[in-house]
Amino acid sequence: MAFLGFANHTKPGKGVDKDAPEKKQFFLYWEIYFRKLWKLIQLGLLFLLFCIPIVTIGPAICAMQKVMKDFINGRGVFLFSDFFAAFKSNFLFGFLFGIVDAIIYFLMFVAINFYWQMTQVNTFYYVLAFLTLAALVTWTMMNLYMWVMIPILDMKWKPMLKNAFLLAVLGIKRNLICVIACLVYMAIVVIVFFSSMVGIIIGTLLFLCLLPATLAFTVEFQCYPVVNRYIINPYYERTGERRPDDFAYDPAEDDEVIFEDIGTQEIQAKPAASSVKTKRIK
Repeated sequence: MAFLGFANHTKPGKGVDKDAPEKKQFFLYWEIYFRKLWKLIQLGLLFLLFCIPIVTIGPAICAMQKVMKDFINGRGVFLFSDFFAAFKSNFLFGFLFGIVDAIIYFLMFVAINFYWQMTQVNTFYYVLAFLTLAALVTWTMMNLYMWVMIPILDMKWKPMLKNAFLLAVLGIKRNLICVIACLVYMAIVVIVFFSSMVGIIIGTLLFLCLLPATLAFTVEFQCYPVVNRYIINPYYERTGERRPDDFAYDPAEDDEVIFEDIGTQEIQAKPAASSVKTKRIK
């Protein structure tokens, strides 16, 4: 009778096997994607809404990546309130980096175009063109990590740029998969758009409702594990602090627990010292 709504809710369920083998990344990616598909559509529309003033694109990207990180980690999300909170808390950093990012991309594309035209005058400009192209690819790889780190790490510009470069090298395999997947998704939307009159409508809907969130999901799925492995985990292992994104973590415990009971003695509990404040989770 469960299908009529009279299921026996007191009966223990199957549960989750803690010893179950870890799923392959490919299947895990699509499992989370389709499970969160409706939320992704809502998040994409919310992102576009907050991008209507063009200058807010940077903070909107930060907010979307923050929510996407919670999706991927299986945390509960209140879509609008969490998005808006991340938008506000990362507004200045996201705004400034968005401007810097746009300027760098603009200058690189102009330089490549100029050098390529100048190759007709002097073949040496081929060298400059390919060097600029290599810088463009490197900056794009760094970009993936910058937008992932800004909304979740308490870190200043210089160390964040340095870490973005190092992660772009350490996570080269994931970076390539991420970039190729994003290019494929964008190509699909473009092909659908130019396929027919109906395709124009479908392509527009895909672009507005799904493409931004799909790209953000792909970036977060591929890049956050690298950030977590090389930046976040080492910080908490070194300092002994508890991660605020730990499901078992209750921030109130840090304030309420004053004494630890050891046999018949009571000693004051001392919080773990934190010498590096630039790599903690916000």
